[in-house]
Amino acid sequence: MHLSKLLLVTQSTQTGLCSKAGKHGGGMERNEEEAYQRYEKARSCMDAGNFSQAAVLFQESIALSVHAKALELLGECLCKTGDFQQAIVPLAAATTLNNQGRAPALLAEVFLHLGEVSDAQAVAEIALQRDKGNKKALHVIEKISR
Repeated sequence: MHLSKLLLVTQSTQTGLCSKAGKHGGGMERNEEEAYQRYEKARSCMDAGNFSQAAVLFQESIALSVHAKALELLGECLCKTGDFQQAIVPLAAATTLNNQGRAPALLAEVFLHLGEVSDAQAVAEIALQRDKGNKKALHVIEKISR
């Protein structure tokens, strides 16, 4: 999937998520609390090196309440388990929902790993626009230049 299509998908997903959030009543606070608990358990699994279990917990957390950091970490876990193709959507969503450089840098690494050089370059440049010294993005650009 080309980067422009992927970003359009994540932008429309973001719009849909925002409109859903406004429709729910008091249950949102409970969902956010449950989502946070799963997020914390997922972080503990990551710290222990159990990336598969962490990915499951991040997915559960995101299903309850979408958060850019959970999406970013889900993508990272999927990369660590070798599921690079599956890492694209959460990393693209995190890139859209958050304007820091880490998620697009991880996404650039994923695209490079998958041989999508032009997408890797484009996303690495996004990461560098957000964080000029981002080492992951600089490494991607360096590898492409070779």
